[in-house]
Amino acid sequence: MVKSMRDLLSALILAVCLIGSAWAACPDGDISGDCQVDFDDVNFLAERWLDPAGSPARTTAALSPTPELS
Repeated sequence: MVKSMRDLLSALILAVCLIGSAWAACPDGDISGDCQVDFDDVNFLAERWLDPAGSPARTTAALSPTPELS
C-alpha cells in the first residue's frame, strides 16, 4: 500500500514538472524564437550590432518576436 502511494505520488510530481516545463516561456536572450539561446541568436545580434537606430534591421527586430535570420 505504501509503495503504491509512493509510486503514485512520484508519477504525479513528474507529470506536473513535465507539464510546467512545456508551458515555460522562452529565455530572454532568444531572438530566433526557438526557445534556445544559441549561435543563431548571437549571430543575429552580431550582424546588426552597429546598425544605426531606426534601420530596417532594428525595427524588424523590435516589432517581431521571431525575426527572420539571414
